[in-house]
Amino acid sequence: QELSCKMNTTAATYRIQVTTDEGHLSFLKFMPTKPKTSKGIKSQNNKLSKWVEKQYPNFTSYDISLLDN
Repeated sequence: QELSCKMNTTAATYRIQVTTDEGHLSFLKFMPTKPKTSKGIKSQNNKLSKWVEKQYPNFTSYDISLLDN
């Protein structure tokens, strides 16, 4: 008998790339919700931006992109 593991389709995975004075890093961040509306998407993007700016205050630039689940 086969067991299948389904990914939670309501979650969203983002690739975040941050450049600082010290170098460049790239990582994945998981969010429990995947917004469907443009207002929700904008809100989630703002939340991610604030998180990056708080975690890496010495950033020179960053890029956040949604990975297709």
